[in-house]
Amino acid sequence: MITGGSAHHFDVAHWGMDLEYSGPTKIEGRGEFPTNKIWNVHGKYNVHLTYPGDIQMRVSDELSNGIKLIGDEGWIFVCRDTGNSPTAKLSEETTQNWLDASNPKLLDPNGVTVQFPSSLSHHKNWLECVKSRGTPLSPAPMAHCSNTACILSWIAMKTARPLTWDHAAQRFVNDEAANAMLSRPERPGHGAFQLAKSHS
Repeated sequence: MITGGSAHHFDVAHWGMDLEYSGPTKIEGRGEFPTNKIWNVHGKYNVHLTYPGDIQMRVSDELSNGIKLIGDEGWIFVCRDTGNSPTAKLSEETTQNWLDASNPKLLDPNGVTVQFPSSLSHHKNWLECVKSRGTPLSPAPMAHCSNTACILSWIAMKTARPLTWDHAAQRFVNDEAANAMLSRPERPGHGAFQLAKSHS
């Protein structure tokens, strides 16, 4: 489900592109949605996103469950767990490894030229930042950008046409039908003021 666990993949992909506080500029996707009224989550899907710098990303059920970053010196694959999901299609590169590369030297810590902060636990990092008042490794604005990429992909699948996204405005360009899908009506009568009033 592209608007579910995919945020965990998009955040790593955005980090790998150095675009954690940005988003795609163009999105085009296709998805198979059920026709019954019991289940409305897509099945097969294929989405292409273009990011600043003309960086291309493909998100699809045809790919392995993880992120493959492709650069000038080869590729690195990483999965957020030590194994792939039962429904994921495994490629030759990722059949056994949750961390893999086209060249083992790309995974050698001694060859890393850029040093990043690290944490073995999101929860521990967050609790440490509550105490220190520091910024966690995954702050809310970064999470918003990851979640936005999920929602934009879903809307592209539903509209089945190319979309252009203005990250600064948080709106689609010249497409009010797509913009109307960015939110949904809220149920009336459940606001904090109304609840407080009913108990006074």
